[in-house]
Order: sequence, then structure tokens, then C-alpha cells
Amino acid sequence: MIAALIMTWMGTIYVFSSQSYDQQNLRPWLKSRIPKEWTHYFKDVKFTYEGTMINVRQNGVSELVEFVIRKLAHVVEYAFFGLLVYLLLNLLLKKRPFLVFMITMSLCLIFAAADEYHQRFVFSRTPKMGDIIIDGVGVVIGASLAAAIVAIRRRIRANKE
Repeated sequence: MIAALIMTWMGTIYVFSSQSYDQQNLRPWLKSRIPKEWTHYFKDVKFTYEGTMINVRQNGVSELVEFVIRKLAHVVEYAFFGLLVYLLLNLLLKKRPFLVFMITMSLCLIFAAADEYHQRFVFSRTPKMGDIIIDGVGVVIGASLAAAIVAIRRRIRANKE
């Protein structure tokens, strides 16, 4: 069951990364929903991420909000992926949490790197090393959550015996 969920989730990630930027562009939708007053509060926000300038004064708040949503999406999708992979590996390598954690990190980061490489071949998409790092943060969160769940369940079972 968990293996099927993992394969489905990997397919979902692949489908999202196969879409062009235009298919995922949130800015028109955000522009119609973000209050114009927000520009005043964020007008001085300006930074570069992997060679791309994020500049609220020049491009509006929608650019910043879209950036944050996209990066949070990386964290969430890889947190869920890390959680699932950890749970599967825990079933296979019981009572070896450090090894399970390290293998989870390795497998998920290899997939993240392959996914970013795949984006080289998708129109208007650019692979970014920073996105792999953000994916890794998600994996750490998901695998840590899974490890905590497993540890709590073990303690509860041990206390019942």
C-alpha cells in the first residue's frame, strides 16, 4: 500500500514538473485577489534567487506571493514524499531509524535532482540547485515527522506490554 502511494506521489511530482511555467502561472489569479495596499508594505522587498530577481516595486506583490507559494509547494510535496519513503523503509529495516533516515534522504534527494534535471527539457522551466535544497528541507521535515510517529507508536506498544 505504501509503495503504491509512493509511486503515485512520484508520478504526481513528475506531472507537475512536466508543466510549462505558463501552465502553472499564478500571477494573473493572484493579481486579481491581492489587495493593492500590500504593495506599500512589501515595496522594498527585492532579492535574487538562483539568478532570478524578485522585485516587488517593479513586478508587484503577486511575484513575491507566487515565489513563496512555489517554494512552499516544494517543501510540502517533498515532506509528504519523505514521510512515505521513511514509513516504507521502516517496515523493511525495523529498529534502524538512523539508517532508514539516511536512505530516505538519499533516495528522495536523488529523485529531486532527477526531477530538476528533467525540467531542462520542459519549455520555460529551468532546473535550480536551490530547489533541490528546498526539496531536501521538505524531506527532512517529512522523515522527521515519520520517525517521531514511529517512535511514539513503539513507546505506546512497549508501555502496553
